[in-house]
Amino acid sequence: MNGMRCDCSSRNLTFIPTECPRNTSELYLANNDLDLLGKETFTRYTQLSFLDISDCNITSIDQSAFNNLTQLKNLKFLNNPLKKFQSNVLAPLTELRVLSISHILLSTYPRESWSDVCRITALVCDDGPSNGTFSEIFSAMKNLNYFEVDYQSVVIHNFTFQSFKRTPLKQLNINGHLRVIEIDAFAPLELLSSLIIPNQNFLKLSKTLPALHVFQNRQMNELDLSNNFKNYGEYVISADLFAYIGNICVKRLSLGWNGIRRIDANAFQKMKYKHCLESLNLNHNDFDYHQDFIVLYFNFFINIKRIDISEISSRSIENIREQNTNGTRTLDHRVIFNTRSDWSIRLPSSLEFLNASFIIGRNNLINSITFKGITGLKIIDFTYTSFDDCNYTINGLQNVLILNVSHFKCGVFKSIPSTICRQFGTVDNAKFFTKYWPKR
Repeated sequence: MNGMRCDCSSRNLTFIPTECPRNTSELYLANNDLDLLGKETFTRYTQLSFLDISDCNITSIDQSAFNNLTQLKNLKFLNNPLKKFQSNVLAPLTELRVLSISHILLSTYPRESWSDVCRITALVCDDGPSNGTFSEIFSAMKNLNYFEVDYQSVVIHNFTFQSFKRTPLKQLNINGHLRVIEIDAFAPLELLSSLIIPNQNFLKLSKTLPALHVFQNRQMNELDLSNNFKNYGEYVISADLFAYIGNICVKRLSLGWNGIRRIDANAFQKMKYKHCLESLNLNHNDFDYHQDFIVLYFNFFINIKRIDISEISSRSIENIREQNTNGTRTLDHRVIFNTRSDWSIRLPSSLEFLNASFIIGRNNLINSITFKGITGLKIIDFTYTSFDDCNYTINGLQNVLILNVSHFKCGVFKSIPSTICRQFGTVDNAKFFTKYWPKR
Protein backbone atom coordinates (compact mmCIF):
# COMPACT_ATOMS: atom_id res chain seq x y z
CA MET A 1 0.00 0.00 0.00
CA ASN A 2 1.35 3.43 -0.95
CA GLY A 3 2.15 6.01 1.71
CA MET A 4 -0.37 8.69 2.63
CA ARG A 5 -0.39 12.34 3.66
CA CYS A 6 -2.07 13.23 6.95
CA ASP A 7 -2.50 16.89 7.91
CA CYS A 8 -3.28 17.56 11.58
CA SER A 9 -1.87 21.10 11.68
CA SER A 10 -3.43 23.84 13.83
CA ARG A 11 -5.83 21.62 15.78
CA ASN A 12 -4.70 22.53 19.31
CA LEU A 13 -3.53 18.94 19.81
CA THR A 14 -1.69 18.07 23.02
CA PHE A 15 -0.81 14.55 21.86
CA ILE A 16 0.21 12.69 18.73
CA PRO A 17 -3.01 11.80 16.90
CA THR A 18 -3.86 8.14 16.33
CA GLU A 19 -6.49 8.52 13.61
CA CYS A 20 -3.99 8.74 10.75
CA PRO A 21 -3.39 5.52 8.80
CA ARG A 22 -0.43 3.46 9.89
CA ASN A 23 1.09 3.74 6.44
CA THR A 24 1.16 7.55 6.64
CA SER A 25 4.34 8.80 5.01
CA GLU A 26 3.82 12.55 5.52
CA LEU A 27 2.58 13.80 8.88
CA TYR A 28 1.88 17.50 9.43
CA LEU A 29 1.54 18.51 13.07
CA ALA A 30 2.67 22.16 12.95
CA ASN A 31 1.05 24.74 15.21
CA ASN A 32 -0.19 22.43 17.97
CA ASP A 33 0.66 22.23 21.68
CA LEU A 34 2.53 18.94 22.08
CA ASP A 35 4.88 20.17 24.82
CA LEU A 36 6.71 16.85 25.35
CA LEU A 37 7.88 14.13 22.99
CA GLY A 38 8.03 11.07 25.22
CA LYS A 39 9.52 7.61 24.76
CA GLU A 40 9.05 6.20 21.26
CA THR A 41 6.39 8.81 20.53
CA PHE A 42 5.94 7.86 16.89
CA THR A 43 5.65 4.08 17.25
CA ARG A 44 2.41 4.04 15.25
CA TYR A 45 3.93 5.85 12.24
CA THR A 46 7.00 3.83 11.34
CA GLN A 47 6.70 4.61 7.62
CA LEU A 48 7.09 8.36 7.94
CA SER A 49 9.38 10.02 5.41
CA PHE A 50 8.30 13.59 6.29
CA LEU A 51 7.41 15.03 9.72
CA ASP A 52 6.54 18.64 10.54
CA ILE A 53 6.46 19.45 14.26
CA SER A 54 7.22 23.15 14.01
CA ASP A 55 5.47 25.64 16.32
CA CYS A 56 4.36 22.88 18.69
CA ASN A 57 5.62 24.40 21.95
CA ILE A 58 7.97 21.44 22.44
CA THR A 59 10.11 21.87 25.55
CA SER A 60 11.48 18.35 25.98
CA ILE A 61 12.42 15.41 23.75
CA ASP A 62 13.08 11.96 25.19
CA GLN A 63 16.23 10.29 23.92
CA SER A 64 14.12 7.53 22.32
CA ALA A 65 11.34 9.79 20.94
CA PHE A 66 12.32 9.18 17.31
CA ASN A 67 12.92 5.44 17.65
CA ASN A 68 11.38 3.43 14.80
CA LEU A 69 11.48 6.42 12.39
CA THR A 70 14.09 4.66 10.28
CA GLN A 71 12.57 5.93 7.01
CA LEU A 72 12.30 9.61 7.96
CA LYS A 73 14.08 11.80 5.40
CA ASN A 74 12.74 15.29 6.18
CA LEU A 75 12.19 16.75 9.67
CA LYS A 76 10.85 20.27 10.30
CA PHE A 77 11.44 21.43 13.87
CA LEU A 78 11.24 25.22 13.71
CA ASN A 79 10.12 27.70 16.35
CA ASN A 80 9.95 25.45 19.41
CA PRO A 81 11.10 26.57 22.90
CA LEU A 82 13.37 23.54 23.46
CA LYS A 83 16.62 24.89 24.92
CA LYS A 84 19.01 21.97 24.61
CA PHE A 85 19.34 18.56 23.01
CA GLN A 86 20.15 15.35 24.84
CA SER A 87 22.80 13.06 23.37
CA ASN A 88 21.90 11.03 20.30
CA VAL A 89 18.29 12.23 19.98
CA LEU A 90 18.67 12.19 16.20
CA ALA A 91 20.61 8.92 16.11
CA PRO A 92 17.60 6.72 15.18
CA LEU A 93 16.98 8.88 12.08
CA THR A 94 19.47 7.05 9.92
CA GLU A 95 17.82 8.22 6.67
CA LEU A 96 17.44 11.88 7.70
CA ARG A 97 18.65 14.14 4.88
CA VAL A 98 16.71 17.42 5.27
CA LEU A 99 16.47 19.26 8.60
CA SER A 100 14.77 22.58 9.40
CA ILE A 101 15.77 23.82 12.84
CA SER A 102 16.96 26.80 14.86
CA HIS A 103 20.70 27.37 14.56
CA ILE A 104 20.85 28.25 18.26
CA LEU A 105 19.25 24.92 19.15
CA LEU A 106 21.37 22.96 16.70
CA SER A 107 24.51 24.41 18.25
CA THR A 108 23.57 22.70 21.56
CA TYR A 109 23.77 19.22 20.04
CA PRO A 110 26.39 17.36 22.12
CA ARG A 111 29.77 17.13 20.43
CA GLU A 112 30.08 13.43 21.16
CA SER A 113 26.92 12.88 19.08
CA TRP A 114 27.85 14.95 16.03
CA SER A 115 28.04 11.79 13.93
CA ASP A 116 24.21 11.80 14.06
CA VAL A 117 24.12 14.73 11.60
CA CYS A 118 26.84 13.62 9.19
CA ARG A 119 24.32 12.34 6.62
CA ILE A 120 22.27 15.56 6.38
CA THR A 121 22.40 17.08 2.87
CA ALA A 122 20.09 20.11 3.31
CA LEU A 123 19.68 22.39 6.32
CA VAL A 124 17.31 25.33 6.88
CA CYS A 125 17.77 27.60 9.90
CA ASP A 126 15.34 30.36 10.84
CA ASP A 127 18.00 32.21 12.79
CA GLY A 128 21.72 32.79 12.66
CA PRO A 129 24.65 32.85 15.07
CA SER A 130 24.48 35.47 17.79
CA ASN A 131 28.28 35.86 17.81
CA GLY A 132 28.67 36.18 14.05
CA THR A 133 30.13 32.72 13.40
CA PHE A 134 28.34 29.48 12.70
CA SER A 135 28.53 26.56 15.12
CA GLU A 136 31.36 24.07 14.83
CA ILE A 137 28.80 21.32 14.32
CA PHE A 138 28.89 22.22 10.61
CA SER A 139 32.37 20.74 10.41
CA ALA A 140 30.76 17.34 11.06
CA MET A 141 28.27 17.68 8.20
CA LYS A 142 30.30 15.84 5.60
CA ASN A 143 27.43 15.65 3.12
CA LEU A 144 25.83 19.09 3.48
CA ASN A 145 25.32 20.70 0.05
CA TYR A 146 22.39 23.09 0.69
CA PHE A 147 22.09 25.67 3.45
CA GLU A 148 19.42 28.34 3.88
CA VAL A 149 19.58 30.75 6.79
CA ASP A 150 17.76 33.82 8.06
CA TYR A 151 20.96 35.54 9.15
CA GLN A 152 20.49 37.72 12.22
CA SER A 153 23.62 39.89 12.16
CA VAL A 154 24.12 42.89 9.84
CA VAL A 155 27.68 41.85 8.95
CA ILE A 156 29.01 38.66 7.40
CA HIS A 157 32.52 38.52 8.80
CA ASN A 158 35.60 36.89 7.36
CA PHE A 159 35.28 34.26 10.10
CA THR A 160 31.51 33.68 9.81
CA PHE A 161 31.75 30.52 7.68
CA GLN A 162 34.96 29.16 9.16
CA SER A 163 33.29 25.95 10.37
CA PHE A 164 32.27 25.20 6.75
CA LYS A 165 35.87 24.64 5.69
CA ARG A 166 35.38 20.86 5.42
CA THR A 167 31.75 21.05 4.33
CA PRO A 168 30.96 20.32 0.65
CA LEU A 169 28.39 23.14 0.52
CA LYS A 170 27.20 23.91 -3.01
CA GLN A 171 24.18 26.20 -2.51
CA LEU A 172 23.88 29.01 0.05
CA ASN A 173 20.72 31.10 0.52
CA ILE A 174 21.03 34.05 2.91
CA ASN A 175 18.04 36.05 4.12
CA GLY A 176 18.12 38.77 6.75
CA HIS A 177 19.10 42.44 7.03
CA LEU A 178 22.70 42.64 5.90
CA ARG A 179 24.67 45.86 5.59
CA VAL A 180 28.23 44.63 5.02
CA ILE A 181 29.88 41.51 3.59
CA GLU A 182 33.57 41.46 4.48
CA ILE A 183 35.87 40.84 1.56
CA ASP A 184 36.96 37.26 2.46
CA ALA A 185 33.70 36.15 4.05
CA PHE A 186 33.04 33.40 1.50
CA ALA A 187 36.61 32.09 1.32
CA PRO A 188 35.90 28.90 3.36
CA LEU A 189 33.15 27.86 0.90
CA GLU A 190 35.50 26.19 -1.53
CA LEU A 191 32.87 24.16 -3.41
CA LEU A 192 30.04 26.70 -3.48
CA SER A 193 28.33 26.92 -6.89
CA SER A 194 25.11 28.84 -6.07
CA LEU A 195 25.00 32.00 -3.96
CA ILE A 196 21.58 33.56 -3.40
CA ILE A 197 21.36 36.78 -1.37
CA PRO A 198 18.04 38.53 -2.10
CA ASN A 199 16.02 41.29 -0.44
CA GLN A 200 18.82 42.85 1.62
CA ASN A 201 17.63 46.42 1.43
CA PHE A 202 20.64 47.99 3.13
CA LEU A 203 23.53 46.49 1.19
CA LYS A 204 25.81 48.62 -0.96
CA LEU A 205 27.18 47.55 -4.31
CA SER A 206 30.65 48.61 -3.16
CA LYS A 207 30.35 46.51 0.02
CA THR A 208 29.04 43.40 -1.71
CA LEU A 209 30.57 42.76 -5.12
CA PRO A 210 34.21 42.80 -3.91
CA ALA A 211 33.40 39.81 -1.66
CA LEU A 212 32.86 37.78 -4.82
CA HIS A 213 36.58 37.85 -5.58
CA VAL A 214 37.00 34.47 -3.85
CA PHE A 215 34.97 32.87 -6.67
CA GLN A 216 37.30 34.18 -9.38
CA ASN A 217 37.84 31.62 -12.19
CA ARG A 218 35.33 29.27 -10.57
CA GLN A 219 32.40 27.65 -12.36
CA MET A 220 29.14 28.59 -10.63
CA ASN A 221 25.54 27.71 -11.42
CA GLU A 222 23.87 30.79 -9.96
CA LEU A 223 24.52 34.23 -8.54
CA ASP A 224 21.36 35.97 -7.35
CA LEU A 225 21.71 39.49 -5.92
CA SER A 226 18.13 40.65 -6.49
CA ASN A 227 16.51 43.54 -4.61
CA ASN A 228 19.52 44.56 -2.54
CA PHE A 229 20.94 47.93 -3.51
CA LYS A 230 18.13 50.49 -3.64
CA ASN A 231 18.57 52.47 -0.45
CA TYR A 232 22.13 53.81 -0.53
CA GLY A 233 22.19 55.71 -3.80
CA GLU A 234 24.70 53.46 -5.57
CA TYR A 235 22.90 53.01 -8.87
CA VAL A 236 25.84 52.69 -11.26
CA ILE A 237 27.89 49.51 -11.66
CA SER A 238 31.35 50.47 -12.90
CA ALA A 239 33.45 48.17 -15.05
CA ASP A 240 35.76 47.57 -12.09
CA LEU A 241 32.88 46.54 -9.83
CA PHE A 242 31.26 44.40 -12.49
CA ALA A 243 34.58 42.60 -12.99
CA TYR A 244 33.99 40.77 -9.70
CA ILE A 245 31.07 39.12 -11.49
CA GLY A 246 32.70 38.90 -14.90
CA ASN A 247 35.66 36.95 -13.52
CA ILE A 248 33.31 34.12 -12.49
CA CYS A 249 32.14 31.50 -14.97
CA VAL A 250 28.51 31.86 -13.84
CA LYS A 251 25.53 30.35 -15.69
CA ARG A 252 22.64 32.30 -14.11
CA LEU A 253 22.97 35.93 -13.02
CA SER A 254 20.16 37.94 -11.43
CA LEU A 255 20.47 41.67 -10.69
CA GLY A 256 16.77 42.51 -10.80
CA TRP A 257 14.90 44.97 -8.57
CA ASN A 258 18.05 46.91 -7.68
CA GLY A 259 17.20 50.34 -9.05
CA ILE A 260 20.26 50.15 -11.32
CA ARG A 261 20.45 53.11 -13.67
CA ARG A 262 23.57 52.22 -15.57
CA ILE A 263 26.03 49.40 -16.07
CA ASP A 264 29.31 50.72 -17.44
CA ALA A 265 29.53 50.35 -21.22
CA ASN A 266 32.69 48.25 -20.94
CA ALA A 267 31.43 45.99 -18.19
CA PHE A 268 29.83 43.30 -20.36
CA GLN A 269 32.51 43.50 -23.02
CA LYS A 270 35.32 43.00 -20.51
CA MET A 271 33.73 39.99 -18.82
CA LYS A 272 36.30 37.22 -18.71
CA TYR A 273 33.66 34.50 -18.92
CA LYS A 274 31.01 35.94 -21.23
CA HIS A 275 30.59 32.52 -22.84
CA CYS A 276 29.45 30.95 -19.54
CA LEU A 277 26.33 33.08 -19.05
CA GLU A 278 23.09 31.28 -19.94
CA SER A 279 20.50 33.33 -18.02
CA LEU A 280 20.48 37.08 -17.29
CA ASN A 281 17.82 38.83 -15.23
CA LEU A 282 17.83 42.64 -15.19
CA ASN A 283 14.11 43.16 -14.58
CA HIS A 284 12.67 46.06 -12.53
CA ASN A 285 15.69 48.34 -12.91
CA ASP A 286 15.69 52.03 -13.86
CA PHE A 287 18.15 52.24 -16.75
CA ASP A 288 18.56 55.79 -18.02
CA TYR A 289 19.52 57.21 -21.40
CA HIS A 290 23.19 56.28 -20.86
CA GLN A 291 22.11 52.67 -21.31
CA ASP A 292 21.09 53.09 -24.96
CA PHE A 293 22.72 49.89 -26.12
CA ILE A 294 21.60 47.55 -23.33
CA VAL A 295 19.96 45.21 -25.85
CA LEU A 296 23.03 45.19 -28.08
CA TYR A 297 25.28 44.20 -25.18
CA PHE A 298 23.50 40.86 -25.04
CA ASN A 299 25.29 39.77 -28.21
CA PHE A 300 28.48 39.39 -26.20
CA PHE A 301 26.90 36.33 -24.58
CA ILE A 302 27.26 33.66 -27.23
CA ASN A 303 25.58 30.96 -25.13
CA ILE A 304 22.81 33.02 -23.51
CA LYS A 305 19.44 31.23 -23.42
CA ARG A 306 17.23 33.40 -21.21
CA ILE A 307 17.01 37.19 -20.81
CA ASP A 308 14.54 39.08 -18.61
CA ILE A 309 14.34 42.85 -19.09
CA SER A 310 10.71 43.18 -18.05
CA GLU A 311 9.60 46.37 -16.33
CA ILE A 312 12.86 48.18 -16.86
CA SER A 313 12.53 51.95 -17.16
CA SER A 314 10.96 52.87 -20.46
CA ARG A 315 13.71 55.45 -20.93
CA SER A 316 16.08 52.67 -21.95
CA ILE A 317 13.85 51.50 -24.78
CA GLU A 318 12.99 55.04 -25.86
CA ASN A 319 16.64 55.80 -26.42
CA ILE A 320 17.87 52.74 -28.31
CA ARG A 321 19.85 54.08 -31.25
CA GLU A 322 17.69 53.93 -34.34
CA GLN A 323 18.94 52.71 -37.68
CA ASN A 324 17.86 53.48 -41.20
CA THR A 325 16.37 50.82 -43.45
CA ASN A 326 19.61 49.59 -44.98
CA GLY A 327 21.17 49.18 -41.52
CA THR A 328 24.46 50.78 -42.56
CA ARG A 329 24.24 54.04 -40.65
CA THR A 330 23.42 54.53 -37.01
CA LEU A 331 21.33 57.59 -36.30
CA ASP A 332 21.53 59.57 -33.11
CA HIS A 333 18.15 59.55 -31.31
CA ARG A 334 18.73 63.09 -30.06
CA VAL A 335 18.53 64.61 -33.54
CA ILE A 336 15.45 62.70 -34.73
CA PHE A 337 12.26 64.61 -34.29
CA ASN A 338 9.80 64.10 -37.12
CA THR A 339 11.40 61.38 -39.24
CA ARG A 340 9.96 57.89 -38.92
CA SER A 341 12.80 55.48 -38.32
CA ASP A 342 13.58 51.78 -38.50
CA TRP A 343 14.91 49.93 -35.48
CA SER A 344 17.19 46.98 -36.05
CA ILE A 345 17.79 44.87 -32.93
CA ARG A 346 20.13 41.89 -33.14
CA LEU A 347 19.75 39.18 -30.52
CA PRO A 348 22.10 36.27 -29.75
CA SER A 349 21.37 33.22 -31.88
CA SER A 350 21.46 31.02 -28.76
CA LEU A 351 18.59 32.93 -27.09
CA GLU A 352 15.52 30.79 -26.27
CA PHE A 353 13.42 33.07 -24.02
CA LEU A 354 13.07 36.85 -23.93
CA ASN A 355 10.83 38.64 -21.43
CA ALA A 356 10.26 42.23 -22.51
CA SER A 357 6.89 42.65 -20.83
CA PHE A 358 5.59 45.80 -19.13
CA ILE A 359 7.87 48.16 -21.02
CA ILE A 360 6.00 51.37 -21.78
CA GLY A 361 7.45 53.49 -24.58
CA ARG A 362 6.61 57.11 -25.34
CA ASN A 363 7.26 59.65 -28.09
CA ASN A 364 8.67 57.14 -30.57
CA LEU A 365 8.32 57.78 -34.31
CA ILE A 366 8.83 54.20 -35.41
CA ASN A 367 8.44 52.83 -38.92
CA SER A 368 9.49 49.25 -38.09
CA ILE A 369 11.26 47.09 -35.53
CA THR A 370 13.23 44.19 -37.00
CA PHE A 371 14.71 41.47 -34.81
CA LYS A 372 17.78 39.83 -36.29
CA GLY A 373 19.97 36.87 -35.37
CA ILE A 374 17.09 34.81 -34.02
CA THR A 375 17.47 31.08 -34.67
CA GLY A 376 16.55 29.31 -31.44
CA LEU A 377 14.11 31.77 -29.80
CA LYS A 378 11.14 29.77 -28.47
CA ILE A 379 9.24 32.24 -26.27
CA ILE A 380 9.05 36.03 -26.39
CA ASP A 381 6.81 37.95 -24.00
CA PHE A 382 5.51 41.42 -24.89
CA THR A 383 2.67 41.37 -22.32
CA TYR A 384 1.43 44.89 -21.53
CA THR A 385 4.26 46.36 -23.59
CA SER A 386 3.29 49.42 -25.59
CA PHE A 387 4.55 52.35 -27.60
CA ASP A 388 2.29 55.36 -28.12
CA ASP A 389 2.74 55.39 -31.88
CA CYS A 390 0.82 52.43 -33.34
CA ASN A 391 1.83 52.77 -36.98
CA TYR A 392 4.78 50.39 -37.20
CA THR A 393 5.50 46.76 -37.99
CA ILE A 394 7.49 44.16 -36.08
CA ASN A 395 9.55 41.77 -38.19
CA GLY A 396 11.83 38.80 -37.67
CA LEU A 397 9.79 36.59 -35.32
CA GLN A 398 8.95 33.92 -37.87
CA ASN A 399 10.59 31.08 -35.91
CA VAL A 400 9.25 31.92 -32.46
CA LEU A 401 7.25 29.07 -30.89
CA ILE A 402 5.18 31.13 -28.43
CA LEU A 403 4.58 34.86 -28.73
CA ASN A 404 2.78 36.29 -25.69
CA VAL A 405 1.22 39.62 -26.61
CA SER A 406 -1.56 39.84 -24.06
CA HIS A 407 -2.63 43.51 -23.84
CA PHE A 408 0.03 44.57 -26.33
CA LYS A 409 -1.23 48.05 -27.23
CA CYS A 410 0.10 48.83 -30.68
CA GLY A 411 1.99 47.63 -33.70
CA VAL A 412 1.75 45.09 -36.49
CA PHE A 413 3.28 41.62 -36.25
CA LYS A 414 4.25 40.57 -39.75
CA SER A 415 4.50 37.07 -41.19
CA ILE A 416 3.81 34.94 -38.11
CA PRO A 417 3.40 31.29 -39.24
CA SER A 418 0.24 29.79 -37.78
CA THR A 419 1.85 26.41 -37.23
CA ILE A 420 4.29 27.53 -34.56
CA CYS A 421 2.84 30.61 -32.85
CA ARG A 422 0.10 31.23 -30.33
CA GLN A 423 -1.47 34.33 -28.83
CA PHE A 424 -2.30 34.56 -25.12
CA GLY A 425 -4.91 36.92 -23.69
CA THR A 426 -6.25 39.96 -25.50
CA VAL A 427 -4.62 42.51 -27.73
CA ASP A 428 -5.80 46.12 -27.65
CA ASN A 429 -5.54 48.12 -30.88
CA ALA A 430 -2.87 45.80 -32.27
CA LYS A 431 -2.99 44.87 -35.97
CA PHE A 432 -2.25 41.37 -37.23
CA PHE A 433 -2.01 39.71 -40.58
CA THR A 434 -4.89 37.34 -39.95
CA LYS A 435 -3.92 34.87 -42.62
CA TYR A 436 -0.80 34.11 -40.58
CA TRP A 437 -2.42 34.18 -37.16
CA PRO A 438 -4.10 30.99 -35.89
CA LYS A 439 -7.79 30.93 -35.05
CA ARG A 440 -8.56 30.54 -31.38
